[in-house]
Amino acid sequence: MHKHIHAPRKLITSMALAAALAAPILAGAQGLPQPTIQITAFNGVPSGGCTAPRASVTVFANGTAANSDNFVMLVNGTLSYTWTGETMGWSPAPPGGPHGYGINGLSGSFAANSIITGRIITYAGTNATAPNPTTGQIPVYESEISWDCTTGAQVGSIVNRDLRAAVGVPVNTPFALLAAALALVVGGFAALRRRNA
Repeated sequence: MHKHIHAPRKLITSMALAAALAAPILAGAQGLPQPTIQITAFNGVPSGGCTAPRASVTVFANGTAANSDNFVMLVNGTLSYTWTGETMGWSPAPPGGPHGYGINGLSGSFAANSIITGRIITYAGTNATAPNPTTGQIPVYESEISWDCTTGAQVGSIVNRDLRAAVGVPVNTPFALLAAALALVVGGFAALRRRNA
């Protein structure tokens, strides 16, 4: 009888600890990862036609001055322009918006009705130039919006991609803590089954 009482107490303790670790992680997972710049809409109609297409977008930002971002512009799916800079100077804490973000710099002569895509990539680390995990330049998130260069009309939906799984998750992130918490619960169940066997 004593074994049956003792084992569930250990299991309950393990589950309580796991829940305590997971609670803030799950709460954070309901919002955006940090850092993130997420496009929410166009801010006005894209301009410049098919020779200098540009757009102003509204974004929601979750990051600090320790993060950075850049954007690229694609024409019919082909990379045509890259900009690098430090717009994370907003340093929203807590996450906030709306903020304005200009996507421009592409020039040329493109066929009528070409599809222009503006994609913002957010990095963990400052001075974003290209992905470089050694210097902390880990792409975390990207958000993109597309439009017809002739009509200025949006094409398709805004696309958001969480890149953390693609680049691997460092051991000190909330995901690692959540994995550890779940392992603790599984271990508790395994111990209980062995004791009751």
